[in-house]
Amino acid sequence: HEQLLQQAVIQADETTLKVINEDKVKSYMWLYCAGSDSPTTSAIPNIVLYDYQAGRAGQCAVDYLQGFTGYLHVDGYAGYEKTAATLVGCWAHARRKFMEAKTAQPKGKSGKADMALSMIQKLYRLETSLKDKTPQEKYQQRQDTAKPLLDKFEQWLINQNIPPKSALGKAIGYCKNQWHKLTRYIE
Repeated sequence: HEQLLQQAVIQADETTLKVINEDKVKSYMWLYCAGSDSPTTSAIPNIVLYDYQAGRAGQCAVDYLQGFTGYLHVDGYAGYEKTAATLVGCWAHARRKFMEAKTAQPKGKSGKADMALSMIQKLYRLETSLKDKTPQEKYQQRQDTAKPLLDKFEQWLINQNIPPKSALGKAIGYCKNQWHKLTRYIE
């Protein structure tokens, strides 16, 4: 835990958990990790820690991450706002919302969810190509390639006039609400 808190970047998420013989219907498993999702020669250690909690209060993250002021890569859950970390948005969560919207489209039809997914896929492809690059090379490529893609995607989001309670409206709303966190990685 002490080693995790010394890292520059931590990823966090929480999920419901059913516990036998527990008074509460739902408990939560909080996950905190750093490093890579595969073996690497990086100096950054691969760390994965679980923290069982009876609830989902933001105070759980505050207590676990006490003293951490680096980057915290998370979804849009407001509880993480209570930490001292700088929050970075998760594109996998944003993408998932557009996948849900695509499922809601008529079968065999291509629509706005597909357009958003295509734009996100371009960002994913760029990140894949940067895997073995130096931090300086990653920064430059993100400025040269990701920034224009993100600017185009943001403009597309702004121009959509979709009912906010529809699956697509929820996906667009999530991205718009999280935009400063989703784009923090190119700063």
